[in-house]
Amino acid sequence: MDPAHQRGRPHQWVELQPVDRRAPHRRGRGRPQDPRRARGERAQGVRRSRRSGEEVAREGVLTDITSPRNPRVARARKLRRRSSRDREGAFLAEGPQAVLEALDTGSPIEEVFLSDEATSEIESRARAAGVKVIHVADEVLASLADTSTPQGVVAVVEIRSLDLAALP
Repeated sequence: MDPAHQRGRPHQWVELQPVDRRAPHRRGRGRPQDPRRARGERAQGVRRSRRSGEEVAREGVLTDITSPRNPRVARARKLRRRSSRDREGAFLAEGPQAVLEALDTGSPIEEVFLSDEATSEIESRARAAGVKVIHVADEVLASLADTSTPQGVVAVVEIRSLDLAALP
């Protein structure tokens, strides 16, 4: 009789496959549970709950802004146009001398944008007057300033309207 391969019949195979003892391959194995941050940057401890309605940014607290697209910066940048100054009733005072004079005369200042190089005298006097002080990056100050070399400080000052009868 002819062998099986010569008779046109299939070769006899084992019905059951042997068990693969290795664990199935898993994606992402060995990664930390919080892969978005390095270990040192992860939040530590338990977060406390905030009371309902409590303000996150309080008056008088310094704030850092690094993006020129921040809403406060965008609003202040619009004040470079006359139509926006007329509509908002405010203007930009640029430079330490202009901001110090506005503080000395008691002009209503909404907020002061300071770079890291700005003097601490302006910061301390503005905080003493109850003005919101905001530290900004150099690129943010460059977007606010109208000059080619920003002087380190820009303030949003309200326009005071006076009657002619009130003038001396």
